[in-house]
Amino acid sequence: MLSPNSGEQEDTVQKRRDIRMARNSPEQYCADRCVSTGYCDVYEDMFEMSPEEVLKFCKDCVLSDEEEPCDIPEKMLDTDYPELSLRP
Repeated sequence: MLSPNSGEQEDTVQKRRDIRMARNSPEQYCADRCVSTGYCDVYEDMFEMSPEEVLKFCKDCVLSDEEEPCDIPEKMLDTDYPELSLRP
């Protein structure tokens, strides 16, 4: 029998997996979670971006084959999550 909190526990486990994937493999996070499913919550929450901003960032920067530099949102350069900050 499932406990009343089992759904919350699953959400928490999935959120931790998504955070780890976003940190360790932004390409996989963008492709597998954000672009394909529309679930971009990790980047939305961490970088205070709208879903549209995250999708644009993923498509234009992370998943793009273009050699031209993309516009990295300022919010991604300074973050309270130093392990995810794009600032060198």
